Amino acid sequence: MHTTTKPSRWSRRAVMGWGVAAGLAGLARAAAADWPLVGSDPARGPAVPDVPARRFSEHVWGVIAREAMPTEDNLGLFTNSYFIITRKGVVVYDTGASMQIGEMLIRQLRRITSKPVVAVINSHWHGDHWLGNQAFVEAFGRDLPIYALRGCREGTQGAIGEEWVRRLTQWTNQAIRGTQAVPPNRDLEHGQVLDFGDVRLRAHHYTPCHTPYDLSMEVIGEGVTLIGDVATNRRISNMEDGSFEGAIEYMKRIEAQTRTRLWCSGHGEPDASQVRWNRTLFEGIWEAALEAAKDAAGPEQAKALALRHPKVVATRPGTIGFAANIGKFCSLAYLEAEKKAF
Repeated sequence: MHTTTKPSRWSRRAVMGWGVAAGLAGLARAAAADWPLVGSDPARGPAVPDVPARRFSEHVWGVIAREAMPTEDNLGLFTNSYFIITRKGVVVYDTGASMQIGEMLIRQLRRITSKPVVAVINSHWHGDHWLGNQAFVEAFGRDLPIYALRGCREGTQGAIGEEWVRRLTQWTNQAIRGTQAVPPNRDLEHGQVLDFGDVRLRAHHYTPCHTPYDLSMEVIGEGVTLIGDVATNRRISNMEDGSFEGAIEYMKRIEAQTRTRLWCSGHGEPDASQVRWNRTLFEGIWEAALEAAKDAAGPEQAKALALRHPKVVATRPGTIGFAANIGKFCSLAYLEAEKKAF
């Protein structure tokens, strides 16, 4: 999930405070079935207006959200979703924040192909990237493969999935009502390749980044990589579940390991430069935090150093929500740097 202004003080890290010792496995065991469905309000929220899919390469199309945050007005549509159209059928990467968004995606898909959806891939555990799974399961069957990293699959089960429904319902003033949490049901590992005949997708995961479990998918031979919230276009991703040091390393490695000409992220327009841009910004914030932590100077000094850092100065123009959020992100980076220092 991307943020420019925080809707509330809740984060998945806070939810994990319910009982870290019990672990995610305990939450997974709390699920009543292999496909737990939670958030059972029978009333349905309004249909999401159509946003036509756009073509980005031979096989990749995307529905690109216009908004930066979930609101009542946008009905929760603030996250990009992508279709990979293959000989065997359609692969959907990230399904949006609600059943209604998922239904809108299916309508757009039907305008460009009659092929069935044969797989869904969820990039990470933030609900705006997977709560649309419900619509695809209802349309294409409960056996539809929904892939994620194992930690993501386990982290969306039971109580945490229910909490994502509740929070997105709150942030949209009930617009997503009727949405149920349908978690992933298949695991992917780094380096694994999914073969759909004329299209092969390679999974990438290196280090904790935006979350501990961020799954990117390379469209092999096409120069396109789908990256979820590993990087975002001229925005600062919510890093409360993540790691600045890990994100920088992840971005370096995926740049080196793929021949990507177009990065397709979860927020903002796909382009060729956003991973480099995002890495540069994070390097400036992280280097400032390390310097401040070395002297135990505190997060305010980390912010002051970051605002003068050449990498931050270079990437600040055009960054959505920079002024409102730079203090928070410098504080998070400082806490991470302080932990590393001691």
